[in-house]
Amino acid sequence: MPAAFAFEPPGPPLSQPPTSTAAKIAIAIFGVLSLTGAWLILYGGGFHHGIGRFTRTFVFVDGAPALFMAALQLACAALAFTALLRDRLGLNAAAILAFGLVFVPAAGFLLLRW
Repeated sequence: MPAAFAFEPPGPPLSQPPTSTAAKIAIAIFGVLSLTGAWLILYGGGFHHGIGRFTRTFVFVDGAPALFMAALQLACAALAFTALLRDRLGLNAAAILAFGLVFVPAAGFLLLRW
């Protein structure tokens, strides 16, 4: 069968090229900043939010919305660290390790603080 008629499954190619060094640095910085932001929210008990674009009024957000924002930041950090570790460990092991290392200390902090 000619190569022009060979069946190719839809979606991304089965083998991905290795991630470049610049991309790894950018992903690592994103992960560290997300993790830092989440811990600032958790440690501070919330975060300050500006009400308007041109006003200098701020509201302190705490409780469930702050926990949700911290969880979003932790999820971003865990995904970034999963992307960094998947080349060495494989996707499943990298995801389990990254999510465990990011979420377990935060959950322990919340349980001890509560």
